[in-house]
Amino acid sequence: MINISVLQDMNPWWQGKVTEAQKFRRMEFDNIFKSLEKMEVTAIIGARRIGKTTLIKQAIVEILKKTESKNILFINADDVRLEITSYKELEEIIEYYFSNILSKEKSELDKKVYVFIDEAQYVKGWSGLLKSYYDLGFNIKFIVSGSSSLDILIGASESLVGRLSFYKLYPCSFLDILRFNGINNIDIISIDGVKEVYEKLVQLSNTIKIEKFHLLLNRYITIGGYPQFLAEHDYTRISQDIQEILSLVVSKDFVKLFHITNIEEINKLLIVLASQIGNHSSINSISKNLSLDNKTVQKYISYLKEAFMIIEVKQYSKSGVKKLRKNKKFYFWDTGILNTLNAFLNENLIVNNDYLGKVAEQLVIAHCRKFGEIYYYKNKFEIDIIYKETAIEVKYRNEIPFSQINLLKEFIHKNNLKFGFIVSKNRLSLEDNILIIPLYLFLYIRFSLI
Repeated sequence: MINISVLQDMNPWWQGKVTEAQKFRRMEFDNIFKSLEKMEVTAIIGARRIGKTTLIKQAIVEILKKTESKNILFINADDVRLEITSYKELEEIIEYYFSNILSKEKSELDKKVYVFIDEAQYVKGWSGLLKSYYDLGFNIKFIVSGSSSLDILIGASESLVGRLSFYKLYPCSFLDILRFNGINNIDIISIDGVKEVYEKLVQLSNTIKIEKFHLLLNRYITIGGYPQFLAEHDYTRISQDIQEILSLVVSKDFVKLFHITNIEEINKLLIVLASQIGNHSSINSISKNLSLDNKTVQKYISYLKEAFMIIEVKQYSKSGVKKLRKNKKFYFWDTGILNTLNAFLNENLIVNNDYLGKVAEQLVIAHCRKFGEIYYYKNKFEIDIIYKETAIEVKYRNEIPFSQINLLKEFIHKNNLKFGFIVSKNRLSLEDNILIIPLYLFLYIRFSLI
């Protein structure tokens, strides 16, 4: 039995009520909104509380400007009041909507109907149901969101091959932070040559207030990029809320999706990974630390990756087999989560140079990983990031030794790479094919064109 009142509460526009959504829109919004014009199913995936529902509500506000309110159906599959456990309940809601709200046959739709399914991963068989609607050619645009990339990807591979477009939503970028704070003259810099990038950055650096950028960067380094904290300034409250998010991910999502029975083991693993940020780790050493077997630890790590909690970085090697066998590094997608786990989400972080350097490295790793697979190099020396034909070192300080610059130059030459970056605190300079760049400017760069 459908709870009609709950469904109406989820869709207040049916009753002509004003629909509100957060005014600030992330940089991903435009691309995702444009995808709504296509008939493929749009899937928005990202961590819990990362802003997927907010983005959906913002899209609905825009759609309401050009279509009748009854042409939009929003379903929160995570709301226990709807009691959705499988595609059967979902189908019942959709059929009720067409029969009683639209009062139209699906085959007779003259205008596009938008069906949003938030947290679709909780609905068993959702992808097969959407495939059946899609294949019948109805004028229905489906948009789903999910906090588990594994479940959404499985749904795509089983039923929606060629019928689904993915959009990953990460923690807010530094450019989002700038825009939220009223700095709107933002031009993303794409890579088309190290000299060209340097010239663009010099022009950019002459137009910004560096002191304000550093203040915003320090806050971003400390609290991370979860949207709900953009206007929050109480570090204690932020840390408590992040602990609540982690608890929900483990105690609810992992239990329900992955059938975890011992959540304390996951919690301990998170603490171990946070304490070893940026260090080389083997599954064997982590397993010994936690008194667990290797298979269990590997399974837990895969879950954390699927839930957009952690990033796994393999060691660079021209041999694919060696990449799999060598030690890995683990980072977190969000610095706020890292700092909460390490009890460092406070004012002391910015003055602790050793830890601050690790968090800056974490921020660069997460930024680069958005654009593709990254690796680290380690032999007689270490390079933090190898991305396609680029080598990146994070040295979050003002003075960069010439020996470090020359080492990176030699590595690039021997490995036939194009150029390199050294991410500093304030220094901006070009040394042949090595660009030394402040962190707050590095976060302007888009790497997808390398």
